[in-house]
Amino acid sequence: MKQEGQDYQVLEEAVLDAARKYNCHITELKSFAEYPEVIEW
Repeated sequence: MKQEGQDYQVLEEAVLDAARKYNCHITELKSFAEYPEVIEW
């Protein structure tokens, strides 16, 4: 069995809570995070 870290578990619970709050599937949630034009790898 794979165990995720605590940060993952906190994020997962927040996503699930938001889906319940807005009565939608987690894939329907939108992120308002901003990303840079160029991502340096």
